[in-house]
Amino acid sequence: MRRIYYFYTSILLFAAVFIMNSCQDTAVGDTTPPGQVTNVIFTPQYGGGYFTYTIPSDADFLYTRAEYIIDTGAKISKSVYSDTLFIDGFGQEKEYDVQIFSIDRNNNQSSPVTMKVVPLEPTTLAVLETVQVQPGFSSLVVDWEND
Repeated sequence: MRRIYYFYTSILLFAAVFIMNSCQDTAVGDTTPPGQVTNVIFTPQYGGGYFTYTIPSDADFLYTRAEYIIDTGAKISKSVYSDTLFIDGFGQEKEYDVQIFSIDRNNNQSSPVTMKVVPLEPTTLAVLETVQVQPGFSSLVVDWEND
């Protein structure tokens, strides 16, 4: 009886050691970040704009992400799987900092390309300058131009 007890105990101990060793994280992925985007050009639009750039030639490049802070203090992150990235949400015609990152398939990100951009005034302000209010019969007549 004692031999059977030691036999089962040793099997359980062996199984426990085997399970503990198999749970270790041995997967080693690629930790090399992709290259930065190059030839970055910003084209301003009303309340935002868009970037065009050349994507890196890394085989595992996946997408591009831009991060920036708008006037309310909120941090905005936009990502895209192409060579054109649109940004928006700017409330004033002033200089903003935008950081552009390259991300690869293993979620490694490149060091940022920092761009200083000045978007055009928001569309609401552009339309508001052309608003004309006139009295009507028991109402108001509102007229505006929306380019």
